[in-house]
Amino acid sequence: MSEVQAMDFEQEWLNHFAKEISPNRLKKYVTKRGGFIWHIFSYNLVDKKDYLSGDKARQAFDMENKKGARYYDPSSEEEWVKDLSREMDAGFIDGMYECYVVSKDMTWTYIKTHENNWCGPYFYKIK
Repeated sequence: MSEVQAMDFEQEWLNHFAKEISPNRLKKYVTKRGGFIWHIFSYNLVDKKDYLSGDKARQAFDMENKKGARYYDPSSEEEWVKDLSREMDAGFIDGMYECYVVSKDMTWTYIKTHENNWCGPYFYKIK
């Protein structure tokens, strides 16, 4: 899999996981300066019944097939999206400052935010 730059990754993520959200709401809460893609969850732009958070999100992520999954660590000096190692479970990712994970086919995502014990982690699977 070729490496993807962070900005391309975030746009691709929004195209898949935020496609039902209006451009105005995305601009107001997500894509503005200081916004994060996970704000679609923390600002309830996605219905709460459609995603998991906290320990339920961790459990769902750990149960998913991670073959071909990719991740981006925005706190890293490297601006690249990388292949996820199968051994990178929620416990491992909890040790990261922030991490965005997507399945190979972009049907699910797992996000560990920098807002420890306040926002997230989040797990969202497209139906």
